[in-house]
Amino acid sequence: MSPRLPEPSSPIAPHIVTFIRHKRALNRRYDVEDKVLRMLDGYLNARGVKTLAEITPALLDAFFLSRPRSRPRSFNHLIGVVGRLFEWMVEHDVIDRSPVTMKPRRRGNPRPPCILDLRTAQQLIDRAAELADRNNALLRGPAYATIFSLLFGLGLRVGEVARLRWRDVDRNRDVLTIRETKFSKSRLIPMGPQLAQRLYAFMASRSQHLASVAADTPLFSFMKGRPVNPGTISIIFHSLAAELNIAIPPGGTPAHVHDLRHNSECRIIPSDAIAAA
Repeated sequence: MSPRLPEPSSPIAPHIVTFIRHKRALNRRYDVEDKVLRMLDGYLNARGVKTLAEITPALLDAFFLSRPRSRPRSFNHLIGVVGRLFEWMVEHDVIDRSPVTMKPRRRGNPRPPCILDLRTAQQLIDRAAELADRNNALLRGPAYATIFSLLFGLGLRVGEVARLRWRDVDRNRDVLTIRETKFSKSRLIPMGPQLAQRLYAFMASRSQHLASVAADTPLFSFMKGRPVNPGTISIIFHSLAAELNIAIPPGGTPAHVHDLRHNSECRIIPSDAIAAA
């Protein structure tokens, strides 16, 4: 678990707290943004800033450049979060103008994703199913085979699959409820009957290894009832994908687990195809 960041205490501390509460009242998670603004708060304290007037464009530029951000997208997100705070302060007559003047970095042409065809995806899932159990990871093979089936068949994000709970599965309608999405909204995802049966079979097997099953029980968990980490899913994907000789498009990169989601968006294949193959 990452260490808890200290409560804001710089001159903008009350505005950070109010701003975050405002965003969350709009049903935004704003967890990452909260961490960014707390880092800014700590930076201002370390520099001995006592008043809002001392928060100058040069000071904020120094803050932005002090944070290691190798990718333009990450660096621009940092600027955007801080910029939105100060724009909000301007709108509420706390300050006259925003001191954020740092320009976003130019993003290069996006690299094309790897497109896994149905045959390659099935090979990935078959190899995942062969993963051996470990002392702290029962049903490891069936779990990852089911995870990759959902990613490929339904186009879910890795974090969305990792956070699935027992209550999110509607067996009467073959529907998944996806909560805590990227934009803090829930959505319903229908499954084809064969993909649904694959998921139900895994749930039946897993329930036999649990003392009890509650609505909040994670579907995919190996350690002390905590949901599987998305980073662990990515590691398993890379280890299996390396054995499949997946073609890399010109100017692209080796396959990433997120490419399974791209595949769902780039092809017209029923969600049951992967379960039936």
